Amino acid sequence: MNRRHHALALARRFRTCPTPDSTGLPETHPQMVAHRQRCPLCVELGIDDPWQTIARRILSLAAAKEKAGPRQLTPGDLVPVKAERARWLGDLFYHPPLVVVLAECPSIPEAVQVAQVYHDTLLAGPGDLIIEDPESPLGPFFIECWNRYTLRRQDLGDLLLKLSGDRVEAAIAMGQDASALPVWAPLPISMTGENDPRLAFRRMEIEVGFVFAQASVDALMNGIDEDRFALAPLPALHAALERLIPGIRWRSQSADPEEAFAVAELPDDFYPLAAAGDQVTLWGRRIDLVDDRPERIFPFTPSLDHAAALGGGFTGIGGHVDRAPGSVRQSRLLAAWIQPGQPPVVCQTVDWDPVSGIFYIEIPVADLRRVRIEVTLLVEASDA
Repeated sequence: MNRRHHALALARRFRTCPTPDSTGLPETHPQMVAHRQRCPLCVELGIDDPWQTIARRILSLAAAKEKAGPRQLTPGDLVPVKAERARWLGDLFYHPPLVVVLAECPSIPEAVQVAQVYHDTLLAGPGDLIIEDPESPLGPFFIECWNRYTLRRQDLGDLLLKLSGDRVEAAIAMGQDASALPVWAPLPISMTGENDPRLAFRRMEIEVGFVFAQASVDALMNGIDEDRFALAPLPALHAALERLIPGIRWRSQSADPEEAFAVAELPDDFYPLAAAGDQVTLWGRRIDLVDDRPERIFPFTPSLDHAAALGGGFTGIGGHVDRAPGSVRQSRLLAAWIQPGQPPVVCQTVDWDPVSGIFYIEIPVADLRRVRIEVTLLVEASDA
């Protein structure tokens, strides 16, 4: 276990610790100083420790490949997110990860779906696909099949390794069912309880993924449509929903039409199923909009992938929505949390990847056992 705690510490260094080489900032810069005040490892080890050796090796591999010229990205490509996509968030500096391309996005040619990759198999656990390829320039590594998102092609660097089709198919299958481990893959060691350092590692990896996915998806969506829907006036929206769902209630009033969708309370028999974890229950409803007002509303069951305490009384929740059939031009995900006897409260942090259907929600509650979370998927649908 001590080895895994050490591996976790190095992973945090590898993902979020700045260096003058990576940031272009001197060690005396206020952002660098603020990070060191937060990070005891940087104070203890300085900037020259084992993870830097790995980082330089990956950068040199990527640079060597760039000299060979550009190529079209296809499923199975192991590639880096480009170095220029690195960014500060607060006093953490997020280094671009390696990813494996899983699929192209026919509806958005500029996008690909990817899964994040990490190089130290000591941190692999159930749901990770360990790759032992003799041609790998990294040595053994693992694909985080549960950590999938969408990126722009232009944000990805050149090929480091091409994985075979059976590797890609296995990663996709394990993203839907963590137990679908192929017979040729090494079996990761099971988790040892709630203090297993690999759980903290996974929370960090999800954060890393969202840092880069959010920027890519925002850019993709800005090139397609405006961020917000054109909606009818609020009284017309209320009337349309009351026509579709008799018994709907509006206990929490909001002048914002999208927030009104999120806090609308539906009859108890509307939801046949919920996605449930040890402490979290998620309910989902989809609202199809035609000509700026609700035309159809029906329940769905969102998949709950992760729930983790974030500190400060907040909890982060990750999951995904299976793509619904039909013609969809644009979508937006909203969420609200409800405690017994209290009106719904709109979640302020909702990250939504409309291409892969992956979402991340934060709520200011530490104990979720008495909290109900409802997600609302707004879809600008065709009239077909």
